[in-house]
Amino acid sequence: MLGWIACALTAIVLAVFVVANALLRVRSFMTVVVYVLTIGVCSFLHVISVGLVLSLLMAIAFLTLFRSYEKREAVADSFHTALCFSVGSLAWPPYIWLALVQLWGQGAFLRSLSWRVLGAWLVGLLMPYWFWVAGAFFLGDISLPVMHLISILSPWQEAFYWQPSVVENVRDLAEAHRAEAAASAFVLLTGLTGFIHYLRNNYDDKIGVRMRYYCLMLTQVALSLWLLLQPTVFDKLFPMLVLVTAPTISHFFALTHSWFSNAWFILCCLALVWVAACCLTLASWFPSF
Repeated sequence: MLGWIACALTAIVLAVFVVANALLRVRSFMTVVVYVLTIGVCSFLHVISVGLVLSLLMAIAFLTLFRSYEKREAVADSFHTALCFSVGSLAWPPYIWLALVQLWGQGAFLRSLSWRVLGAWLVGLLMPYWFWVAGAFFLGDISLPVMHLISILSPWQEAFYWQPSVVENVRDLAEAHRAEAAASAFVLLTGLTGFIHYLRNNYDDKIGVRMRYYCLMLTQVALSLWLLLQPTVFDKLFPMLVLVTAPTISHFFALTHSWFSNAWFILCCLALVWVAACCLTLASWFPSF
């Protein structure tokens, strides 16, 4: 139940920032539908997890970040965005690296980065840790905060699975987690379709809408590469990847009416059924890779 509540809250925030920023030129809840359907067929996401909480925090972060578009002094919005990533990193320390992706997007696309905004980011990222470390000093034991800060570097200390020596490990992971592998393949493929579609057809959108999509697509690339290189953190990254790919996928489905898009929509619906089947049936029912 808690997992569904987290997904529902994320879907509500997603709908709010899609409507508030006019990410779709037509009145449509396709973005929320894509997100809810993808989460719905992935039964492994129905239980509350750190990844679902991080996904909710990322949705809130996008809501506040998009408000900073071309603001001369977007201090409050930047602080709230940084605070979301900092709070999320308390649950999973490497989450804070995604704050750098959003900071880059704010400077490159949203055009609202300044020295004061950079200071707001720094204060927002440090505030939860400041209270934690201060409390640890008061109690006389700072070992836990120190270990937590060290674990922020864990993505750079773990193995990258594209190395030849660990290719078999990837195959073993896919064999042991067929549902997760099928869901990842579906989201990555449809996300790539939406990504390419938007790059080819973004001229119909206003500049502000384009810049916001570019921020989402930048995060999509970062999460996709991270997931491909380190599939062992799938449970943390995948819910966030579903969130950031939903807008581009829905843009493709809602605003294209060619025979190819209609056929692709049908194939995607069939693929969703296949993902649901992989999640609900035993792995032994399917042939080995």
